[in-house]
Amino acid sequence: MTDATTLDEIRARLLEATLPDIAFDGWSGDIVGRASKSANIDPNAALLAFPKGADDMLVYFFTQGDHSMQTRLAEAPTPERIRDKISAAVKARLLADQDHREALRRAMAALALPGRANMAIKLTYQTTDLIWRWAGDRATDYNFYSKRTLLAGIIGSTRLIFISDESEDFAQSWEFLDRRIENVMQFEKLKASQADRLEKAGAFLKDAIGGAARWRYASRRSAASSD
Repeated sequence: MTDATTLDEIRARLLEATLPDIAFDGWSGDIVGRASKSANIDPNAALLAFPKGADDMLVYFFTQGDHSMQTRLAEAPTPERIRDKISAAVKARLLADQDHREALRRAMAALALPGRANMAIKLTYQTTDLIWRWAGDRATDYNFYSKRTLLAGIIGSTRLIFISDESEDFAQSWEFLDRRIENVMQFEKLKASQADRLEKAGAFLKDAIGGAARWRYASRRSAASSD
């Protein structure tokens, strides 16, 4: 039996017990059974905590990472610029897994399997939505989705660098992150510029068509009067 009093305590103990072994065993098979033995938790209690086995444990792993990110952000000064907020949040999210990067690598591989596509989408949305809301985003139009899609790309690509980064204080990862954010900022500026040009071109075309129509109407009236 276990002295844990809540399911969440059991989940936390099971995950902590199994993370060192995931590098060898992965997020599959009887992962909950193995974790219950390592954590000295009753197998029935373990199954109650993670009834869907590896899938539930994967969701818990990423959700705990999100919680850790939120705690880190709450304890640190909040940057003023949006780009700095996004950078700080992505760093906080990645550092949540810094002690278990091999488990993270295997988790990313597990989520890439076809049967877990929906899970991967939901977990990615969960993280990006938490970051944008923390950053103060209030978008409700198409920008709501485009911002989260762009951020998902930033997090995913930076994670690939992070899991193998052996540079001091993950400097290589943060340099890559800064470049990705800069690329997105430049893209957004270009998109805004093109949108402004299209709006002006549309207004000009509307005025031109309206002027032509008025000229044509006036010409017809003049011709009718002459008759």
